[in-house]
Amino acid sequence: SILGATLNDLAKEKECLQACLDKKSENIASLGESLAMKEKTISGMKNIIAEMEQASRQSTEALIMCEQDISRMRRQLDETNDELAQIARERDLLAHENDSLQEQFSKAKQENQALSKKLNDTHNELNDIKQKVQDTNLEVNKLKNILKSEESENRQMMDQLRKANEDAENWENKARQAEADNNTLKLELITAEAEGNRLKEKVDSLNREVEQ
Repeated sequence: SILGATLNDLAKEKECLQACLDKKSENIASLGESLAMKEKTISGMKNIIAEMEQASRQSTEALIMCEQDISRMRRQLDETNDELAQIARERDLLAHENDSLQEQFSKAKQENQALSKKLNDTHNELNDIKQKVQDTNLEVNKLKNILKSEESENRQMMDQLRKANEDAENWENKARQAEADNNTLKLELITAEAEGNRLKEKVDSLNREVEQ
């Protein structure tokens, strides 16, 4: 169904975002280690120009890798935004489907009320007929059985419609929960990207110190 497919897509998106966050965290840890090595190298490279130049090249490579990671994360965030837009469209479709089910339920309820009224009228008519014509009792009993069968079928239809409405509401609640989980992962990705930018700025500052 549309709801099932939506939940599957949300689950896949959640796994993808979590993987991206883990990879970004690894890159940040790697960059932090590179930064610590850089600071240690700078303190010991004041009298060794050759090692200073090599450390500068290493820092440049680290910056390039960091910029590549940031660009990749931005592309992934753009893809995530597109997927969230698709989810919003599918959620609107689900809302429309739920409205349709509500309309069917209301119509069935009205039909059942009409049938109940008709049943009451028929019972009254049958009572009058029984009082006037005793030899029609057999036909009257047959009609009562038919009406009871119709009433039972109507109750079954009402139960089925009520269950369909409950199922639709449960699926919609699951879709909202999955969307909330994705929003949380997105916030974590933004935090990881901010941490990467902070480390990048610190590496840039160390590079300027090396150049001086």
